[in-house]
Amino acid sequence: MLLGTAGGPAWIDGARCGVSSAVVHRGRVHLVDLGAGAQQRLVQSGLGGRSGLGSSLSAVRAVFLTHLHSDHVTDWPALYATGPMNTVGRTLPAIEVFGPGDRGTLPRVFPPGRPAHRCSTRTTPHRGSPP
Repeated sequence: MLLGTAGGPAWIDGARCGVSSAVVHRGRVHLVDLGAGAQQRLVQSGLGGRSGLGSSLSAVRAVFLTHLHSDHVTDWPALYATGPMNTVGRTLPAIEVFGPGDRGTLPRVFPPGRPAHRCSTRTTPHRGSPP
């Protein structure tokens, strides 16, 4: 179920929430991405427990973050911080969180064997500046 479809840094209309989906398997909810408003939409969808926000995570089994762009993880800090207060009636094990993993390092800008560019550390006083 799509919980939110608004991506990118800005929303065109206030009726849409950030990127997030809920996959239900064997009565357990798996959230895919946590864009702005994901937890609110989870409750509005009816998948977030029966007693309102205090149980909004009671059926959630896992969270999957596809990548770490801000529009996909905006609600993660809020969900993490308020999670213990939103599990009323929860009988499942702890919520598991899966992310994209270690991405390594960026490739070298210069090809192997070519010396790295050295930046000058010498500064020149700006005209008109005090000595």
